[in-house]
Amino acid sequence: MTNPVNSLPGPIIEQHEGWQPPGPESQFSDSFYFGLADDSGLGLYTRIGWRPNESIIEGALGIYLPDGRYAMLWNRSAGPASSSVKAGPLHYSCDLPFKRWRLEAEGSGRMFEQATDLLLAPDRFEEVTIALSLSFEAWAGPIAFMGSATDAAASQNLERGVARYHYEQPGMAAGSITVGGESYEGRLLRGMRDHSWGVRDWQAIVFWRWACASFGPDLAIGVSNVGRRDGGVDVGGWVLQDGWLSPVEQCSWSSKMDEAHDWQRGLIIDVVDVAGRSVRLEGEALAVAPLRQRRRELVTCINEALTRYTLDGRTTYGISEYLIQS
Repeated sequence: MTNPVNSLPGPIIEQHEGWQPPGPESQFSDSFYFGLADDSGLGLYTRIGWRPNESIIEGALGIYLPDGRYAMLWNRSAGPASSSVKAGPLHYSCDLPFKRWRLEAEGSGRMFEQATDLLLAPDRFEEVTIALSLSFEAWAGPIAFMGSATDAAASQNLERGVARYHYEQPGMAAGSITVGGESYEGRLLRGMRDHSWGVRDWQAIVFWRWACASFGPDLAIGVSNVGRRDGGVDVGGWVLQDGWLSPVEQCSWSSKMDEAHDWQRGLIIDVVDVAGRSVRLEGEALAVAPLRQRRRELVTCINEALTRYTLDGRTTYGISEYLIQS
């Protein structure tokens, strides 16, 4: 396994907290993402992604409600028209670089009885109004990733597949969420944010496994495994423990899959960071949203799941992802 953790070319600076100058590639992408959840089982993921050379900007917001229902707001348009990180009804704004972001949304979405209905019963939904107002506060400075400098094949595959330049931060968000007239006020949600840019070709990789478990400012883990076409696996991620955020050096991953579908139900991850600290993270996927990305007549299955994590007797909720090619 190759660890692609490294520094970006030069330091991470405030200018990285906005859209980056695009490269010439048709699939160059610039993307902002947040994944958050609280202890009641209320969770969400949201992403704004811009493909400047294809004149496309997309915004997505998926909300897992504590009773198992799932709501989704999605928008695709040409843009962006300005420097704002905005896609239709979704808007992210940076109040303080690498410290505080605001997430706002208000628009018409769809409510499903359960997240898997996105695939199993896509026409069975209720149209609802969705509103979101959250302030995200980072617990630590950003940690950066890039394609491996020591393995040309790994670097090339990582760059082609999941955007070469990438940094993440664990933290928490406070605010309100409203779905179909039901309000969830004063919520404190833990999780992470990331910003990535470069060529993003999901069909170029074999698989993608990612998990983030944020227990509190004293303990959080974000880790990924990316399967390369040459049979290798790139490892990425970080461990925040006792105020110290450090890169992941090793990661072994075991997933329990749904027997009838290609989505995750459970996971066990053994992680070692560069300081030699070892942790075992276990997770149970409570609600899986089976998303599909289609390009060149190929279909990539991206399963985004609300997940209950346990580590050393502590429990938290967060998001996990499992991507495979169909």
